[in-house]
Amino acid sequence: IGTSADCTALVIANPPGPGLVTRAVCIHEPRALRIWLTRTGVPGSAHARPMTERDSASLEASIRYDTIGRGYGNVRREDPVLRARIHSALRESRSVVNVGAGTGSYEPLDRYVIAIEPSDVMASQRPEHAPPALRAFAHALPLRDHAVDAALAVMTVHHWDEQQERGVRELRRVARGPVVIVTIDPRVCSAMWLLADYLPEAAELIRSIYPAPEQLCAWLGGTSRVEPVLVSHDTPDWSILSYWAHPE
Repeated sequence: IGTSADCTALVIANPPGPGLVTRAVCIHEPRALRIWLTRTGVPGSAHARPMTERDSASLEASIRYDTIGRGYGNVRREDPVLRARIHSALRESRSVVNVGAGTGSYEPLDRYVIAIEPSDVMASQRPEHAPPALRAFAHALPLRDHAVDAALAVMTVHHWDEQQERGVRELRRVARGPVVIVTIDPRVCSAMWLLADYLPEAAELIRSIYPAPEQLCAWLGGTSRVEPVLVSHDTPDWSILSYWAHPE
């Protein structure tokens, strides 16, 4: 009764190279939604360029969260189990870019953090101790190659639309060490009783916007593996996966 098989994915990857094997750990649990967006046209950026139609589409995603993100910090609170898994995955990294940082959930407090969050509404809910968030897009991060020790993205890749692959590859580009991605396994989530039996349209949406964990691993490159993390019935992080125990 205490857990469910519903899944999100935490992908951890080390930079490929001699003696290094990229690995992706897909952790299955609902975590804070974020939008991984980064600014374009930043002087000195490895990918500085003018705004495109695709950038405009990503901008629409940030505007979406200016509407639905109000009060977000009150319901999407950190789950201690997932927080521990994320911090373990970051290993000894001292600098971390958190893409789609939102209200700051799951950000490490003992490391240097660069927060990327395009929504003013989401960023305004960040606690006082958290670093201010840069407004930018995930598929064009305003960072040089290997600029940070690690990259983090929690429940956000599904908001990147057609830029999902570019965004994931950007995480790999800017991180010298681990890349940690938390996301839903769409096949498991859409089979959850509430979606499968009562909200089939929502189940279809889940399947259409979330890339499978193995797809994320392929975009990161190297050898990968998936590690499920079960969703507790009393998780304080009220994502759609938490509804398996509390549909009300």
